[in-house]
Amino acid sequence: MEGNNPNFYGYVFDSNSQVDVFGLECWGTARKKFWKQEAIDNAHLYSQRNLDRMLKGKAPKMKVKIFHHKTQTFKTKNVSMELHHTSLPQRGAGDVAHQSWNLTKATPWGHASMDPYRHTGYDLVKIIKGTNSW
Repeated sequence: MEGNNPNFYGYVFDSNSQVDVFGLECWGTARKKFWKQEAIDNAHLYSQRNLDRMLKGKAPKMKVKIFHHKTQTFKTKNVSMELHHTSLPQRGAGDVAHQSWNLTKATPWGHASMDPYRHTGYDLVKIIKGTNSW
C-alpha cells in the first residue's frame, strides 16, 4: 500500500499464478534480492557491467558458444546465471525455499545437471567471457 498501488498483489506480475497467501515475497522478488546481495558481498567476482545488472536485481551474464540440439548448429549467445533450490524445492516449500541458504548459483547447464526438470536444449562448447569479464 505504501507504493500507492491499490492492488494488494501489485508486486507480482500475474496474481493468478503468483499468489502469496501468507504475505511473503514471491520468487521474482526473492531472486532480485539474492542478486543484489551477491553484488554487494562478492563484487570482486563480477565485471562492472554485471555488477550494474545485479544491483538492479538481474542475474549476471556470460558469453558462451553452444551447440543447439534442435537446429544442429553452433551459436554464440549471452546466457544468465541461474539459482538452484538446493535442499527445499521451489514449489511447495513456501518462503523458506527462497532464502539464500537454499539457493546455489549455477550456470544454465550446471542447473540442468542438478535439476531433472531443467533442460537447456543445448550443449556448452566454450565459455567466451565469464561473469568476471562479460
